[in-house]
Order: sequence, then C-alpha cells, then structure tokens
Amino acid sequence: MKALFILFSFICAMAFNETFAQQFNPEKTRIKTKGLISPPINTYLLCVVDIDYDGDMDFLGASDFGQVFLLNSGTSQLPSFESPKKRPFGLKGMMNATYADIDNDGDLDAFGMKFSAVGTFKSLSLWSENTGTKSTPVFDKAVPFGFGMSENFFYKNFVDIDGDGDLDLIGVYRTGQNIKESRVAMQENVGTAKTPEFSQVEFAPLGLIENSTAYIYFSDIDGDGDFDAYYTAYTEETGKNVFIQWNEGNSTNAEFSDPHVGFTGMLISYGDNIFSDINGDGIVENIIANDIGLFYQIMIVSKEEE
Repeated sequence: MKALFILFSFICAMAFNETFAQQFNPEKTRIKTKGLISPPINTYLLCVVDIDYDGDMDFLGASDFGQVFLLNSGTSQLPSFESPKKRPFGLKGMMNATYADIDNDGDLDAFGMKFSAVGTFKSLSLWSENTGTKSTPVFDKAVPFGFGMSENFFYKNFVDIDGDGDLDLIGVYRTGQNIKESRVAMQENVGTAKTPEFSQVEFAPLGLIENSTAYIYFSDIDGDGDFDAYYTAYTEETGKNVFIQWNEGNSTNAEFSDPHVGFTGMLISYGDNIFSDINGDGIVENIIANDIGLFYQIMIVSKEEE
C-alpha cells in the first residue's frame, strides 16, 4: 500500500511539474512565504542535499564555528530541522564545503578548500571521501583532490551541465586576496562519472557572468528540464537581491541569459538564497535564513491574461 502511495505521489508531482513549466512566466510569477521551519540559526546555507538518503532534504552550511549540519527530522513533504550540529559526520579541515557523488559510488563526498598559509590567499582544493555508507556517512581526512582540478576555486559547485552523465565543476575562481578579482569559471569533466578528469579552466562559460564575488548555484527553477543559474548579490540599483540567469538552451547545450532580478515578494537571506525542492512537490522553493529563522517560499504561477 505504501509503495502504491509513493508511486501515486510521484505521478502527481510529475504532472504538476509539467503544468508549472508550461505556465511559467518569470514576469507573472509571485512568491509566497509558506512558513517557519527552524528558529534563528546564524548559519550561511551552502548546500541542500539528502545527506543521509532518507528521502528528505537536509541543510549543510557554515557559521562562525565552521561547518554545520541541520538534519531534517520531518519528512520530504513536511520538513522540520533540528538545531545545527558542528563538524558533521567527522568533517573537518576544510572551508566552503559542498557535496557531490564525484566517484559515482552511490554516496556523497565532501569538497572544499583551505588557505595554505596564514596571511596569503593561496588555497588548496580538498576532498573528503565518504568511507561510511550512503545512509550513515563518515568523512575521511581531507586531502588534495587532484584529477586536474584547479587550486584556485574559492567555492565549488558540481553539476552535470552538459547532460553527459558526469559532474562538471563551476564555481568562483580567485587568485589574489582582492575579492573583486573573483571570476566565474568552469572545468568540464572530460573523464567519466566514476573517474573524473577536469579540463582547462574556462572563464564566463556558457554565457554566465564573468566577475562575481557571490557563490553561483544551479537549479531547474522554471521546471523545463535544464539547470538555471542564480546568485545573491548587492547592487546600488537593487540593494541585496537574487539574480537569475535563465538557461535558454537545453539540458545538453546550456546557454544562459543575462542576469534578471528575482521574483516579487522574495525574502533575501543574510547569506545566500537557495532554490531547492524542500517540500517534495516537484517544484523548487526559495529557502532563506535570516534573523527571524529559516523559511521557505513557494512560487505561484499566474495564468496569462485573457
């Protein structure tokens, strides 16, 4: 009976998502606060993943005390988050951690960086292999990653941007201490899903912005089957806001638009906003952490005017 319910829920979500994609118009889309899912946490959200493979999304981020983890003790439809835990699953020795199954072994590995010396910006790209299981992760000692990955990525994001079945690297690249020197860069995975090998660094790839001090993320915001890019940044015209670069190509040939300001009614996080499907409806939500608490907002598509 439970299996039939899950199948029915999946079919309904797929149908709802297809309708959303057909009706989606960024100029007519509203956003509405759904509710508080955690009290104030003083945490910068960096990654939303199902770290323990229990079917719901968990939060991993950073605070003044280093890496933190917020376990979703609710469900995929009704999320509820516990208090932040420091150094999750033994993870230590790296900054700006993100998570991906880089070796295609069925569990999530951790990636980050650290400064190689006090008073310098020279960094090391690190990874910590999950030596536990997918449901009970245990992260090994962080070591240099290799496989052709540049040492100069301040923040990494792994995404299959070209739809070839392996994870490519897109992130913020810095070579000096001046934050204004940060650039968006990509290293395509020219190896395989099990044995990655990263190509030469390419700047402002696929029409993405060239210079950015912000972390850049990817999610299928409009539900059309390909990844859109977004980031949180400050401009004199808009103040702090979310900017979206729509994928005007497709899942195998990405081509990103110029940046567009996010939706009317969006709350802005004191760190970065995250788009992820936190309530299991097949559509991404806007996730925000601020001094009030941890919220998510749903997107509401408006029908075309008659």
